[in-house]
Amino acid sequence: LYCIFVIQPIAIFCIAAIVALKNKDCSDFYFNFIDSNASSDVCKQWNSESYPIDTHYNPYSAPMDLDRIVAARQRARYLRLARPPTPVQLKEAKDRMRKENLIQQTLQEFVLYIVMLILLLLITFGKFPKDEYRLNQAIRMEFTRNVKNPFINIKSADDWWNWSFTTLLHGLYWSTWYNNAAAKSQAGALYGKCYLIGAPSLRKIQVTSGSTCNIPEIFSGLVRDCVSPHTTLDHHPQHSNSTKPARSDRFSQCGQFNCDKGKGSIISLGQTWKEAYATLLTLKEAKWIDWSTRAVIVEFTLYNPPTNLFSIVSLLAELPPSGGVLPIVNIESVSIYQENSLLDYFLMAFELLFLVLILLHLYFQVCRMTQRGVLSYWREPWNWLEVGLVVISLFYYVYYVFYFVLTVDIIDHLHSGYFKTFVDMSFISAWIKVKRFLHGLLVFLLLIKSIHLLRVNKIMAPCVTMLRLSYSGLAVPVFCGIIVIIAYSCLGNLLFLSESYSFSTVVRAFQTLLMYFMGIGEMRTLSTLYKLNQISIAVYYG
Repeated sequence: LYCIFVIQPIAIFCIAAIVALKNKDCSDFYFNFIDSNASSDVCKQWNSESYPIDTHYNPYSAPMDLDRIVAARQRARYLRLARPPTPVQLKEAKDRMRKENLIQQTLQEFVLYIVMLILLLLITFGKFPKDEYRLNQAIRMEFTRNVKNPFINIKSADDWWNWSFTTLLHGLYWSTWYNNAAAKSQAGALYGKCYLIGAPSLRKIQVTSGSTCNIPEIFSGLVRDCVSPHTTLDHHPQHSNSTKPARSDRFSQCGQFNCDKGKGSIISLGQTWKEAYATLLTLKEAKWIDWSTRAVIVEFTLYNPPTNLFSIVSLLAELPPSGGVLPIVNIESVSIYQENSLLDYFLMAFELLFLVLILLHLYFQVCRMTQRGVLSYWREPWNWLEVGLVVISLFYYVYYVFYFVLTVDIIDHLHSGYFKTFVDMSFISAWIKVKRFLHGLLVFLLLIKSIHLLRVNKIMAPCVTMLRLSYSGLAVPVFCGIIVIIAYSCLGNLLFLSESYSFSTVVRAFQTLLMYFMGIGEMRTLSTLYKLNQISIAVYYG
């Protein structure tokens, strides 16, 4: 028993330890104990794979062969269980991958466009002053819709002189309260709320006599002078018959008949009420406004400290050859001096971030054009919109640089004259209008692109599909409707040219009819014309 339970186990343990230590570096030692069935299967697999069998195979000389055999068996078993996909399954997998790529790409573009749209809206509504409309309305109510003598009610030259001696002088050189108390501390325009920048000026556009217009021979003895197109003269109160041509550097302004193109004789009214009154009185006595006058323009610039806005006011009284006076008012407010507030720094950061996103979007479009090819890229209509968006955005930043240079030039003129000389800001006002137009166009294009990207949404997809299918059906009726409106506009212009201002030109007639059909405005003009010319109205409706 001692030998069985003690000596033999110790001997077996020692032999096993010696063998294990001897073969510790041989990793394939224990594979010799694989059962015969497994060995036969392996051999068959080896033969099926057309591998040569070595009768003198030694596992210690090629330890990786068995790994290859096992891998081959696993591959064969996998192919038996997982059969190759059918063409239908391949097509479904391809469609699924295409949809996933489309959704991922659409989501990326949608996020990019939404971020750009939010940045542009913040820039647009944070850049432009909010008090501009209220300031313009206050100036318009003071000078053009005054209760005592409004500018819009001027019908003759005498009415214009009465308005200039009352409403104009009181609005520009206000220095007393309603109880005749002096207000020297706040003397200025618009009841002391605004300050004059330089002296107001009068500009007159007149024509010469003895022109070469054609007069019928039967009226040659009756008509001596003929009105010609605009030719500017240097007209001063002391020399009312001077014929020296003059031209100002001011921005042109158009009336209902002609555009002055910045020309005309200019007379300064002065800085005080007395100087302005004496100048106007001298001009009236010298009959400054005569038969050759075609337009009289009052121009001045105001500054409102609470809103930090400069207002450019131009009051045009057009005197057509047919007689009468047509008043036209143009009031624009601009911001020249930017305040260094926290909001301005945020807006500057938003503009730089928007520029970075535009350049990134341009890079994506160039990469897409390179991948698809130039011709294939330009065949898709929506790519035109994306390229247009990039081009307009880059043009906006170039335009912004020129606007900055123009603003610096205006500031230099203001400082050089110590804010006491007139500086015409009509040009920079026109640039601001173009700048706002670019903002609005960019917002519109971004909204259109964002709506187009929502076509993958389950709710928007039917609407987009229906709209796409209805394009061909809507194009012809819309085109025919536009032709009908143009035809009615031409007919209305021929019938009511001498009786209605709304039909005085084809463009005005088209606008009137378009607003009527869209339900924006009522057709009061036709109801008024019915009392004057019933036959023409019947023909027009018939």
